Amino acid sequence: MTSVNNVRIIVDKMLDYLRTTVDEYMRADLVNRVTQLAEKFAPDNAWFVRTMATIFELGGYLVRPEVADNLMRLIAEGIGNESPYCLPPPVHKC
Repeated sequence: MTSVNNVRIIVDKMLDYLRTTVDEYMRADLVNRVTQLAEKFAPDNAWFVRTMATIFELGGYLVRPEVADNLMRLIAEGIGNESPYCLPPPVHKC
């Protein structure tokens, strides 16, 4: 059973398998399951964004459009100032 406490381990194992399998049905199933687990049990926004970036890298063509929309919305809102992945706003030189 997956929970916030073990989602990182489970998703990492699923992503490892996604990297090696060539079976398209299995790839589609793994992409779907990882996105569901990430949306439901993400321990923090930064982990969710990193996980989804990996999913898009490995099987982006299999991601449901609403999942991509949710990720874009989260990125647009920002992942929080506490995250080391937040960058300062760009400085524009005229």
